[in-house]
Amino acid sequence: MTSRSITHEQLIAYASGDLTGDEAAAVAAHVKVDPHARATVEAWRSVAAAWRTDDTTTPSEQVVARVKQMYAARPASAAAPRAAWLELLDRVLATLVFDSRTQPAMAGFRGTAEVVRLSFTCELGDVDLEVLPPDGAGDARARVIGQMSPSGPKADHVAFCRPGTREVAADGPVLPDGTFELLVEPGAYDLLLHVSGRILTVPSLELT
Repeated sequence: MTSRSITHEQLIAYASGDLTGDEAAAVAAHVKVDPHARATVEAWRSVAAAWRTDDTTTPSEQVVARVKQMYAARPASAAAPRAAWLELLDRVLATLVFDSRTQPAMAGFRGTAEVVRLSFTCELGDVDLEVLPPDGAGDARARVIGQMSPSGPKADHVAFCRPGTREVAADGPVLPDGTFELLVEPGAYDLLLHVSGRILTVPSLELT
């Protein structure tokens, strides 16, 4: 493996401690000589450490800004490795166990710009989603904040695809603590999470 073949995903996996053997050694050697790669690894570890410190509190503005910067900095060439996992055939369907839209409205607490909370479960673990409406600043996309609580291996990538297809509308990495955040256009999607060679699937998820 040459330094030129080191991908963004491998840097994140190395920073998360998920690489072993020759692959880990190759990435470590690359990080030593490439300042940009080293900065990526250090930033990811800093973000992960901040999230692990206390998950009952809201992350600082500096941590949130760093996460957004790292998401925006993902090179376009990184799309191929992320898309490859969508070809996997071993898919596990998750079932809905909670939808805040079906709960009785509490007077004074539910308005037109409602935050939707959803929970799903399957043999791979539980998925909790919070869907925030567009911010009204000209961006029509919904903000989806999620977390997977695995029953075994962790998820490492997430994607929103058109129902029954591999057409990606939005995708990105899952942080070491299982959280992810994406901006997604309104519509119907399958939510897909890559979990150690399998795909956790939430089918026909409506985002409005």
